[in-house]
Amino acid sequence: MDLIDGPHDPPLPRRLEFDFARPCPPDWMAGSLPYSCLLNAYSIVFPALETIMVRHVARAARRVPADTDLAAVRGFLQQEGSHAREHRRSMECISAQGFRVTRTHNLTHLLVRLTDALLHRVLRPLFGHGFAVAIFAAAEHWTASLAETSLRPSPWLASVGRLDQPEPPGDLSEMEVLFLWHVAEELEHKTVVADLFDTLGGSQLSRVGGFLLATPVFLLLTAIGFASMLAQSPRVLGPVEWRRIGRWRGLLRLVRTDLQEIPGTYRATIRSYLRRGFHPSDHDTEALVGLAFLRLAQLRTEQA
Repeated sequence: MDLIDGPHDPPLPRRLEFDFARPCPPDWMAGSLPYSCLLNAYSIVFPALETIMVRHVARAARRVPADTDLAAVRGFLQQEGSHAREHRRSMECISAQGFRVTRTHNLTHLLVRLTDALLHRVLRPLFGHGFAVAIFAAAEHWTASLAETSLRPSPWLASVGRLDQPEPPGDLSEMEVLFLWHVAEELEHKTVVADLFDTLGGSQLSRVGGFLLATPVFLLLTAIGFASMLAQSPRVLGPVEWRRIGRWRGLLRLVRTDLQEIPGTYRATIRSYLRRGFHPSDHDTEALVGLAFLRLAQLRTEQA
């Protein structure tokens, strides 16, 4: 039985069951191939990122004062572990769409392992556990910013349901439900790593330094995954559909149209984090998260 409840403080680990054997078209996200390729790329990249984040955050949490309440950190670690597991499983669905994922998976995971080695062998010994937490606080800001954008009334995750509308969406693929669950929990726990960083006495310089390291890694992984998915479009779509969309010129036009909000989101993400005194709670998303969990509960009730 799935456990779906509203936002919790501390974050609540939820057990959801996904049937990734359900048919899922290549343009599963709102009928947009570019959006679907981008989210497929995230699904391939997330497991490695979330696994090393869980390890480093758990290690850093052992260094806080003994009387510190770590319930939020424990909830965060459990949620991220679940995200990594389910996105790893979702590669079955991505493969069934016709995409070849092994090379993309191996390349992006190699880059994550190299980043992890740099952090473990060089950066953490030089700058301490707080700097490692700063890197993952920055990564969490990226995912929270994208999650917030996805749940606002916009083309991003539009088929998951416009949350300003009272009617629930129709039947969704498991990939859409997976991302609705993931982004809701990302917003639920968006302050946890930043709060841990503050508890460890992190400085503004360290916070910005962590962001300047995390950002190019995140963007590079996104670019590699997205380009790999997009490059497979002719084979995945087949010759008839490929001609219908206008081949490469038509596909690039779709990318510009369907993903037009993404550059602005990226710029806003960078500007907000570099502001002195920024904290993730500066963006109030509690009502948004509550609506997302309500929608998720509606979907699972309809499917029961």
